[in-house]
Amino acid sequence: MTMTFREKDQRLEQQIIHLVLRNPSLFPRIRLVPEDFHFYELIWKNICEKAEKGENISFSGDFKFNPFDFTLAESSEYVSELWLEELCYKIRERKILRTVKQMDSLDKVKDEVDKEFIKTKIPTAQEAFSTVSDEYANIQTMIEGGQTFKFETGYRWFDENIVLRKQQLVTIAARPKIGKSTFALNLALRLAKKGQKGIYINLEMTDHEAMMRAVSCTQDKNISELLNFEEQNIYGIIGKHLEEYDKLTIFSPKGFSSAEVDKIAEYYDFIVIDQLQNLGDKREKGEALHYYLGKIVAALKQTARKTNTLIFLCAQINRGGAYKPTVEHLKDCGRIEEDSDTVLILHRPDPLRAETWLNLAISRSQSYGASKPYTLRGNVCQFVENH
Repeated sequence: MTMTFREKDQRLEQQIIHLVLRNPSLFPRIRLVPEDFHFYELIWKNICEKAEKGENISFSGDFKFNPFDFTLAESSEYVSELWLEELCYKIRERKILRTVKQMDSLDKVKDEVDKEFIKTKIPTAQEAFSTVSDEYANIQTMIEGGQTFKFETGYRWFDENIVLRKQQLVTIAARPKIGKSTFALNLALRLAKKGQKGIYINLEMTDHEAMMRAVSCTQDKNISELLNFEEQNIYGIIGKHLEEYDKLTIFSPKGFSSAEVDKIAEYYDFIVIDQLQNLGDKREKGEALHYYLGKIVAALKQTARKTNTLIFLCAQINRGGAYKPTVEHLKDCGRIEEDSDTVLILHRPDPLRAETWLNLAISRSQSYGASKPYTLRGNVCQFVENH
């Protein structure tokens, strides 16, 4: 019998609690907070409090389910060692999906409120000037306090030549198999390591493959070893040093639209969407592809501005740009050039070499045309900036 979304949610939470009660030594590896739980928030809060006090984590009988009532396969050491990270990931993923569903119902009320607000609150020129003045004063205060409103990745040339700020739409474009997904993931992990809260919306790979790529990149481990997890102890491979990347959520939904991106954007400093052509916006019958994709790009641009979020958008380059692509080769969508604050194009002049060039094709804030070679270390999913 097929389980409902709600039943799957509940089952995941039960499995996490079950594994911890069976083996309390697993608790430090489960970086979940009570708010991540929908059904058993109070139970997980109680477990966290016991752990913080150094008390024994045990079955107290206060549960509305029997945490030991699972099949042998689910309760084995194999599951607790190999699937723990994935169970935690699934719980975070479903929390995001619940947020989107809740926002759907709230949107109806919000639309009516917005209509009344627009009728009664059209700003005067003086009010608009005051808003700009206030924002300028806030920026001055940040600078004087040593704060920055520019995102740093740790790539030296990249940070010197490319300005990343909130409210921007940055497009990363390349032909298939050049490494745009890997490059986008590297940027996301680097920003998260520097304290920026982000979400990587993976519409290209399976959720497990995306997670293993992130582990491979951060832990410098061979991706083929990680994907062959049946013969490996995943936790033993990845080590215990992933906490510094906790600011990044890797989310692999089965279909996700620009409207749904808009609903979650305010909760993040940056968003990576991999990729444009796989977003699930409804396409009207007879609607031209370039017009359809153009609407999506325009919507994402508005989301970035409205929610004060930096959005990275991966996009395809068409066949005409196989050797040295330009913005004219952006596949099926000229609107990208119009709406993007920055367009980064990856290309590999020699298909037999790992050297990949990053071209700054468009930039609203810098002189464009600059380029830099990077080396793709494919076995560990890393882009390394060449000196």
